[in-house]
Amino acid sequence: MFANGFIYSQTITSQTDGDWHQSATWDLGRTPQNGDSVVIRSGDIVDIYLASNNDTVSSLNVLGTLQWAENANINISTGGLTVDGGTLSRNTNSATIIFIEDNASNYIHNDGELFTLSSVYLNGKNSKLDITGDSLITLNNNFFFIANESIKDTVSFSLSGTININGQIRFNDDSCQFIVKPNCALSVGSILVGGSGDYNSIFIESGGSISVTGSIDFNFHDFTISNYGTFTQTGNFVTNQADDVILCYNFENANWNFAGSSSSDEDIEHAVAEAAKLGSIR
Repeated sequence: MFANGFIYSQTITSQTDGDWHQSATWDLGRTPQNGDSVVIRSGDIVDIYLASNNDTVSSLNVLGTLQWAENANINISTGGLTVDGGTLSRNTNSATIIFIEDNASNYIHNDGELFTLSSVYLNGKNSKLDITGDSLITLNNNFFFIANESIKDTVSFSLSGTININGQIRFNDDSCQFIVKPNCALSVGSILVGGSGDYNSIFIESGGSISVTGSIDFNFHDFTISNYGTFTQTGNFVTNQADDVILCYNFENANWNFAGSSSSDEDIEHAVAEAAKLGSIR
């Protein structure tokens, strides 16, 4: 809907099983367009067939089933993604959600039966993403910060359950923060700091936990990890430059279970030693 040159969001709801890109699937007699709030009705199965579609919507609420039949991305602007009793399934395809808006308060909420994606990208600047719910979320590949400037994004893992990121958490820009809230268990394949990513951080609150099975690669960049909960690391610290500032704080009553090893870089070894002084690291 257009008025005075502006696009106003409409709610568009599935009315039958069908293809996302077929007008007959939707109650408005057209396919979702930029700014729409999309609802997959309970009992409906909607398939995404158009490869690399890059459709942009304001929000996506899955009460029924949304499944990828081909590789495709969905962009979300000002709102978020909710799976409420329904199913979100990538099947075996590349299914990526990209949050694209600057200064946005986005969200992912899962109370569904199944939630699987390939990746989530956060590409706005100065944005917040809150991940909530009580059901398992699985990303087969990666979580990326991918904007091209200092973006100061914050991601809060507030889910009362488990989030599995089988690939990487990748910090590509400056001053971004991951916060793991109480009762949330975050499992990660590895952590990589790339691009221009300085002054990034991970903060684990009391009652929260993060498990990293692979390496934490600081890759020429400064980074801070503050642990008030449980940090389990079976992979290694990796850094590439003598003047990296790597700070690992393990506070009182927190646990840092470190089964990996550091590189030969003295800064990493010093950071691990400092963490040991502040709490229980073993």
